[in-house]
Amino acid sequence: MSINAGVSSYNEAAFDGSHTIKVGQTPGGASLAEIDVLGHEFSHGVIKSTSNLNSYCESGALGESFADIFGLMIQNYGTGILNWTIGEDVGYGERSLSDPTSINQSLFQATCGGTLQGQPAIYHGQNWYYGSCDHSGSHINDGVQNKWFYLLVRGGTFNNVTVGGIGIDKAACIAYKNVTQYLGSSSVYSDARAGSVLAASSLYGACSYELAQVKNAWAAVGVGSPAPPNATLCIYPGDFVTQLCKHDFNCYNSGAVQAIYTVNTSLSGASFVWSIPASWIATTSGNTATIYYFGDMLPASISVTATLGSQTATYGHTVGWNPHCQIYGWPCTLYRLKGHNASVNSTGNPDLKFSPNPANNSFSAEFTESEIGNVLEIQNNLGQTLMEFRANGKEQSFDVSILSSGVYFVILKSKESFKVGRLILNK
Repeated sequence: MSINAGVSSYNEAAFDGSHTIKVGQTPGGASLAEIDVLGHEFSHGVIKSTSNLNSYCESGALGESFADIFGLMIQNYGTGILNWTIGEDVGYGERSLSDPTSINQSLFQATCGGTLQGQPAIYHGQNWYYGSCDHSGSHINDGVQNKWFYLLVRGGTFNNVTVGGIGIDKAACIAYKNVTQYLGSSSVYSDARAGSVLAASSLYGACSYELAQVKNAWAAVGVGSPAPPNATLCIYPGDFVTQLCKHDFNCYNSGAVQAIYTVNTSLSGASFVWSIPASWIATTSGNTATIYYFGDMLPASISVTATLGSQTATYGHTVGWNPHCQIYGWPCTLYRLKGHNASVNSTGNPDLKFSPNPANNSFSAEFTESEIGNVLEIQNNLGQTLMEFRANGKEQSFDVSILSSGVYFVILKSKESFKVGRLILNK
């Protein structure tokens, strides 16, 4: 995108709808090439290439407002200044996002005549322009969304609606996602509200504080209803395990906890019903499920339904294999394998013979005829498989030079049973 700046014949800054920003001078000769003004016009290019909002009526007002919002953000990012005004450094066409009614729009009056006035802060409220000039008020009626953005960032009570601020970064993310993903060329203010609700829900959750404040801020400027206070039952999930490392044999250590799933709700007093796969071993108590064994068949889904009076809310979660590793994320070296118990002592299982022990960079093991072809694994004390070999003969040497000093478990596995021995490496 190119910038054509300082041309005296332009009494405005404008994006030409293609690849050029034209930046002129004020009637007094001052340049309009200020960072917030340039950021505003550059943002028109982004809007053109995404939602392509029309330049007239409410669509045009939304386009101007989004450009004001991102012009403000660009100034804040580039200079650290957050003054809630656009064009204040040139004194021409200035607009306020914090109080749109406070600055008389002299440029609008010069173009359209009529009474000198500020912008509206409420949809179809004071200063709302119903005429056809200025593309039906696109540079006047944008004050409504500007005020919405300010309230969403800072919070406050306006028009008898209280809004909790969520901060400028989150508010800007919601606005950007809205204009680039949810709006179209003919979108109006009701669409902007609906799109920002979708954006906030996508970014922060359908039961999030951020989503509630988006609704409240729109209600404060006269678009839609506020979020009902403490009326909706929502589930807030904790840290749910999503992927498990895959092991050739599933393992279950009786009494060892593999994961704890906890949910909370927006309202107190709810009861909980968990739905857990039949192959899992788990216990539940209220809002908590304790998992001891994830079963043999993954992916599998777990869900919980909260009930309070006539309201219900359900959260579902799928657990699957992590394709980038071969192990479960819990210690399961000394496990019970499909009903077959393994014994281990400080010198290794007597049935699994390997030497020397302690070893340095290699050790040798002896196998019976029936064990040839089985898998031999080296695991750490977290149950993580570090090396894997195959038994190719009755006596075999194994290179473990890549392992550092420490205690490891040597595991010989077959379809019916397995043997474990403890290996000490001194280097």
